[in-house]
Amino acid sequence: MKCRDRLQRSAPGYDFTREHVLTEELHIGDTSVLEEHGTVRGFALWHAAPLAETRGSDEIRVLKLFADSVESFERLVASVEAAAAKLRIRRVAVRCQTQHPASYRLLIQRGYRVRWTDLRMTLEGYPEAMLPAGEVLYSNWEI
Repeated sequence: MKCRDRLQRSAPGYDFTREHVLTEELHIGDTSVLEEHGTVRGFALWHAAPLAETRGSDEIRVLKLFADSVESFERLVASVEAAAAKLRIRRVAVRCQTQHPASYRLLIQRGYRVRWTDLRMTLEGYPEAMLPAGEVLYSNWEI
């Protein structure tokens, strides 16, 4: 609820509640939330479930991420990396949209490897959200 409410302030109409609920119900991942003084500064919805039934978990995949600043983004990425370490998962994958150059640069500085892909899809008449300056929103396809 807090994640949705915070996201609405920056990107009205975006609502990842369904993904949060399904992720929790199916036990396939979690949401890392960065909160300060009762205010959500960012969140990352991620999955750790293996992509193939007989395989083990080999990576955490960040599907949705919102941060109110690059500083919050960095702290949020560190919290996802800590979750991966706790689960003994060695890799974190982030579908990074290069329209956010500061966060993209930060991932490269943290040692993330680039595999070029840009899965954003838009429909004529429905442009991507225009965020306040400095904020970051990554959204992989919905489940």
